[in-house]
Amino acid sequence: MCARLTRKFKAMKRFMNRYGFTRATLLQFLLVTANAELIYMFWNLRTSLTKPLMAALNVDTAGLGLVVGMQGFVMLFLTIPLGWVGDRFRTRNVMVLCSLVSGAIGVGLAMLVPVSKEGFWIVLLGYGLMLTFSEAIFKTTNFKAVSTVTDDTHQAAAFGLFEMGRGIITFLEGVVSLAIFSALGGLADTVGAMRWTMVICSAITIASAILVLVVFPSEEEGHDAGHKDFSIKDVLAALKLPFVWVTGLSVSCAYAIFIMAATLVNTYMVDVFGLSAVVAGSLGLIISLARIVAPMVSGQLADRKFKSSAHLTVILFGVMAAVLAVELVLPKTNSLLILAFAFAALAAFSCFMIRGIYMSPIGEGGVPNRIRASAMAAASTIGYTPSLYGTYWFGSIIDQHKKAGDIAGGYNIVWAILLVYALFGVGCCWWLKRHWDKQHAAKNAAAKEPVEAAAL
Repeated sequence: MCARLTRKFKAMKRFMNRYGFTRATLLQFLLVTANAELIYMFWNLRTSLTKPLMAALNVDTAGLGLVVGMQGFVMLFLTIPLGWVGDRFRTRNVMVLCSLVSGAIGVGLAMLVPVSKEGFWIVLLGYGLMLTFSEAIFKTTNFKAVSTVTDDTHQAAAFGLFEMGRGIITFLEGVVSLAIFSALGGLADTVGAMRWTMVICSAITIASAILVLVVFPSEEEGHDAGHKDFSIKDVLAALKLPFVWVTGLSVSCAYAIFIMAATLVNTYMVDVFGLSAVVAGSLGLIISLARIVAPMVSGQLADRKFKSSAHLTVILFGVMAAVLAVELVLPKTNSLLILAFAFAALAAFSCFMIRGIYMSPIGEGGVPNRIRASAMAAASTIGYTPSLYGTYWFGSIIDQHKKAGDIAGGYNIVWAILLVYALFGVGCCWWLKRHWDKQHAAKNAAAKEPVEAAAL
């Protein structure tokens, strides 16, 4: 018994050393990771129960598009103006407030169901307010929390584990939502069941806020405690760092490809190769699993085998560029279906690997903890801009060519656009890699000077 406990203790110690955690910061990390997705329990109904949600909100596809488009609007225009909140106030307080507000708004929106045509604008406003707290304020605070629970040499590993955890929770959220909807009689009363599903999902978000309030340390370590003297000068200091903006550009390149990998590969298999929706959906599960596994793989590789995350992502962008080029020229015949899917899946896996660690350069670059949330707000604003236009742009290209009878040509244009994004991503990560090399060469030189002086 004692020997078994000793082995478990040693295994836990190795795990914490691998990610740079202490017992206290490991608990904080687990809460941050769980809360990072549970705050989106209501928002994620748009993907897990799309049709029932549309029926409950009384909207068509265009109306749902307006709701989803609010995310891109909030991220583009409100992230920098509100991202400083995570630097000014305690992480715990921001997480609790944002989760409580998001959950309360979700309950309020559920009470409007069934929504009238006139009430749609209230729904749109409610979603916008919810996303203001969950995206513009919470997300950058959440990223900062992940960055500060470990040291600057374990950033990629921590972010990779964080993204893997988010992927698992997102999957479980979808399963739970479907189970709740079915248990409430969704097949017989779609709108009624959806209303109470919305209430329960919002209640889970509120419960996560209470858990953070009770379990998360009230007195956080100094780097996470907030700064009462934080001012606009600190925000400007974060905005003046060039590598923050380059990080944002690299995130944008990865996120544009992520949109294709997450949403359009399925339709690619159906439209071009004639697969049934069920078979294409089954293949899509492989990509969904990759979204869970890939971040942990990239996090460990970046920390153990590469000098920094940029040293790995420059290679991953290169792999994506090569794969997308092959996908572009590959003949769209059924005999090459498996090969076409393999290349698409490889591009998706590389993209998910990058997505797991694309915020790591902020911590690795030595951005002071005091302004780290503001720096991540700037990078996020640029990085997530494809969410504002990507799905619509790619979808429009495909639809236009579909009407013209050249659906394969439409997808080829999308592949070509993504190839350009991948090549630009190579350039951005190459710049980040050079920046890291120069920064650490300067640090090493500065460290040698006192030693050499002492020897003289």
